[in-house]
Amino acid sequence: MGNYILRPQMQRYEAGLLRFGQNEILRRHILPEEDILKQYLMRKAALVVTVLAVTAVRFAKAYVEQKHDDAVNSDNTFKTSVALTLEFITGLGPEVREFNEDHPFTQSLMNSNITTEAFKAFQKGYEGYLAGKRTFPYEYRVDFSYFYPLFGNTGPFKEYVRDGFTAAQFTGTAFYLFEVEGDMLQIMVYDTKTEYSFKYHLPGTKSYSRSENPIMGETIQYYHFSIPLTEVKKRASGKK
Repeated sequence: MGNYILRPQMQRYEAGLLRFGQNEILRRHILPEEDILKQYLMRKAALVVTVLAVTAVRFAKAYVEQKHDDAVNSDNTFKTSVALTLEFITGLGPEVREFNEDHPFTQSLMNSNITTEAFKAFQKGYEGYLAGKRTFPYEYRVDFSYFYPLFGNTGPFKEYVRDGFTAAQFTGTAFYLFEVEGDMLQIMVYDTKTEYSFKYHLPGTKSYSRSENPIMGETIQYYHFSIPLTEVKKRASGKK
């Protein structure tokens, strides 16, 4: 009877000894104390290296993006065009940019032939509007084609011959939005960059957002400027 009562206690005692022996074997023979310390330090070192690497990447990205901003805001049209193109291709920098009238790139676009082409369309529509023959011409898409004059309103060669290298070489096809305020024409130019447009609509290319893929994900540019209606009429008639 006594043996029966003690047996569960003995079993627990034996199990405790077994666990103690396993732990001792593991501690003394499989993972000595110096190895445990070594593994601990290695884990900490790996964590530090990871944090430093992530920090370095963030600083590098910030540095590159700052250089992009410096180039975008330079007074060199070609430099700005290259920076915006790289921004689109790499996915670095903002997804949307707005350029006000004082920005050199906006000035380049405002004075370019592609804008004159938009003025021609606006002036024709505006005169029809004043005569009561149509609604106000709120927008116009200027088609920029490498096959001009077979297709489109203008093209890279025509733009270069007329004005040299301008912002039009970057924008390509663009939407012009018009609004009259007093004797001034307010213009907003809307432009996007996508893989589909960048690769000239080749089969297999498509448009997608940066959230889907940062490489050649869509970027958007807005340009704001104003010009007197008398100047619009003059440029539309061929007098720049």
